[in-house]
Amino acid sequence: MKYFVLLYCLALILPQSLVGVQQVVQSSASDVVTVFRNSNCRYRTYGNCRLRSVPCPSSAQCYPPPVVQQHVDVVQQHVDLPVVQQHVVQQQHVDVVQQHVDVIPTTQRHVDVIHVPRQTKRITACPQGHYLSADGTHCKHIDCDVGFTFSDEYLKCVDINECERHVCLHDESCINTHGSYICRKICTQSGYRLDVRTNTCEDINECVEGTHLCGPQQTCINRPGGHECQCPPGFRLNGPLCEDINECLHSHVCPAETSHCHNIPGSYRCVCKSGFKDDGSGKNCLDVNECLIGNGGCSHVCINKFGSYECSCPKGYELSPDGRTCLDINECAKYGSSHLCTPETSTCVNTPGSYHCDCKLGFRDDGSRKNCLDVDECSEHTHLCQQKCVNTFGSYKCLCNRGYRLVDTHRCEDIDECHEGDFINTVAYSRFKSDTGRPQLCQGHCENTLGSYHCTCPHGYKLQYDHHCVDVNECQEHGYCRGHNQTCVNLGGSFRCIQTECPHGYHRDGAQRLVYAEICDDPHIKCDINQIICYSYAYIPFRSNFLLKSESGSHEFFTFIVPIEPPIIAEFGLRMISVKSPNLHVRSATREDFYLKRSKDNEVKIALLNPLEGPQDIELEIEAKMYKNGIQIGRNIATVMLFISEFEY
Repeated sequence: MKYFVLLYCLALILPQSLVGVQQVVQSSASDVVTVFRNSNCRYRTYGNCRLRSVPCPSSAQCYPPPVVQQHVDVVQQHVDLPVVQQHVVQQQHVDVVQQHVDVIPTTQRHVDVIHVPRQTKRITACPQGHYLSADGTHCKHIDCDVGFTFSDEYLKCVDINECERHVCLHDESCINTHGSYICRKICTQSGYRLDVRTNTCEDINECVEGTHLCGPQQTCINRPGGHECQCPPGFRLNGPLCEDINECLHSHVCPAETSHCHNIPGSYRCVCKSGFKDDGSGKNCLDVNECLIGNGGCSHVCINKFGSYECSCPKGYELSPDGRTCLDINECAKYGSSHLCTPETSTCVNTPGSYHCDCKLGFRDDGSRKNCLDVDECSEHTHLCQQKCVNTFGSYKCLCNRGYRLVDTHRCEDIDECHEGDFINTVAYSRFKSDTGRPQLCQGHCENTLGSYHCTCPHGYKLQYDHHCVDVNECQEHGYCRGHNQTCVNLGGSFRCIQTECPHGYHRDGAQRLVYAEICDDPHIKCDINQIICYSYAYIPFRSNFLLKSESGSHEFFTFIVPIEPPIIAEFGLRMISVKSPNLHVRSATREDFYLKRSKDNEVKIALLNPLEGPQDIELEIEAKMYKNGIQIGRNIATVMLFISEFEY
């Protein structure tokens, strides 16, 4: 009985935090006690199975309520490994001292059981971490709750200091608690502090808590990690004070053309200049329309301007020195009448505020009283002139038809053009050159008609282009001179039939050349040195006083060629045979009027040196003597007939 009580008391002093027992089965004295456990079945309050945090499965049972026992401190000097005997459990120096009685709840969760036969074995001591069961038959191991560990010194579960294991982050502080620990955020940034509920650093609202540094005029505005002091509009910070901002120092505050700036505490005001008024905001100035009040004091026209106004006058008036009254302008005197009204057509007359032009005789107003138009008297009065009326600027004049002249301002008379010339624009016009000094309109004869004249031509000519006389070629048009050996020569205004008879021993070798049958060139035969080998005839008509000079000052009109070859040479000579003229007043031609020019060895030309007046007939003869080896072998004769007509056309 003694040993039983000892073992029971040892069981009472063991630690109370144990793993819960699910089921305990106890058999007879010879059976082995078996304990089942389930680590998921845990209890918070011992003695009340309904308070378990995790429901026990159906295979587990709630361990009986803990035993209420007086607290006993057991002083054991030597507790060694369990010693098992047949019938007796021995123990050295075991004193049981009962100091006081406490009610200690014991919650056993996990028990490892060391089995012994109940009839034959008893346990005198349990190894470390175990305690003796109540019946002393086995030792139980203690498993503490999370956050606790079994203490061999105190023989109970004690708290674990997790903070020694550095379980928190680097910016957190560790606080050990009973069975656990807490990681607290470390707030090092200025203006923040720890919020225990959320374990975060929260901003400190200095403005609400009254820890700000703003002055009484300033407004505190909380900012993350701090706060800001602001001044009212128009002020700026100066330590704990707010000082006024002089907005007028900025040139763009008030428009310079309408106002100037005036600073006031916390703001400014735009003071309007003359001619402007405040729009009520104190910041903007509007133009004042002075013309709305008494027309601005102007006598006529008031013109509002930006910030001012001016007086203006209608056209024809000018502003007086007072700047308000309009005075009439005497345009005729100020600008000169010649600049306003055309002096040739009108006269300038001043009127109030204007002027008008009085038209002179021959002009009428166009309706504007500023411009005068010419009056066309010829269209408005049809009997002013006998023949032609020509309107002029401001007047008119009478003109006559061609062939008439104006004898007074209105009447016309016929002009004898044959004596006075053809008048064109009052200038006598002559179509042909005249030696008399009078105009010559006709190449032939002029016959005056009423208002004109008529040209006629002499016999043998026909009128061409109303004024010219052209020779009629009777030889071609009428076929004159058709007899044997006759030659028709057309002359100015006439023609000649020339009979050409061949001398004995000659035959015709062309129209105007007679050739001898034989040429004396046999040296053994004595030849006649004056024998004429060839006769040539030329008939040339000339106009009276005609002379078309070349660069040499003469007119070449005939060329004579002798058909010879070396060693035959020729010598030429010219002589005048005859000159005939029916008019005694005509100068007869002489040998000095002609010039014989040798152009080649066998060629000469006749040139006219002076003009010859007609009518007259001139006969010239060219003689060509031919020599061979210095001996004359014959000669050629060329007869040239010149027919000078009576007229120069």
